[in-house]
Amino acid sequence: MMMFLDALAKYVVDNESDSLSEHCFVFPNRRSGLFFKRSLLKYSESVQWAPRIKTISEFMAEMADTPVSDPLDLLFLLYEIYEELSGSPESFDEFYRWGEMIIHDFDTLDKYMVKPDVVFTNIRELKEIDEKFGGLEKEQVEFIRKFWTSFHQGGDSEEKNIFLLTWNLLPKLYHGLNDALNQLEEGYEGRIYRTAATTEI
Repeated sequence: MMMFLDALAKYVVDNESDSLSEHCFVFPNRRSGLFFKRSLLKYSESVQWAPRIKTISEFMAEMADTPVSDPLDLLFLLYEIYEELSGSPESFDEFYRWGEMIIHDFDTLDKYMVKPDVVFTNIRELKEIDEKFGGLEKEQVEFIRKFWTSFHQGGDSEEKNIFLLTWNLLPKLYHGLNDALNQLEEGYEGRIYRTAATTEI
């Protein structure tokens, strides 16, 4: 049985060989693009210009006209915003792992086009769940209801207070980071995906 990339390469060579250089193929990662190039070579009988091959991230960055930020620069930028908002003396070394998790969460929010202010809501009353999460499926609402119900049971503790302080800071961190990235005209992957998805072509 012919593998998908081989089948695609054979189809392209058989049907589009005269205009191969005019095409652009988008793959999930560089590895699949590399294997596709090898497959093209296998079925091509003449020397010709290769098509453009991009990863989905490169394609989205091009669509959004926004370069991807350097991961370390992004962490330093987030740390500066965190310091300003929290007034915390926490060192960058202590913040590093936590900062990576925050950026990962922001990235996921943007890739799924989720409204961050809704996700980072501190729900103290059960009726707020129905008001704020009306568009979610029943199972999703039930999960949120169970989380916040169990969270607010019992008395206050230092861990709860730290969690709430951090949780309430997340929307400000998200908007602060995105405002700073707007000025720099760059972004992390999820932000670029959101921009590409909401930009009129």
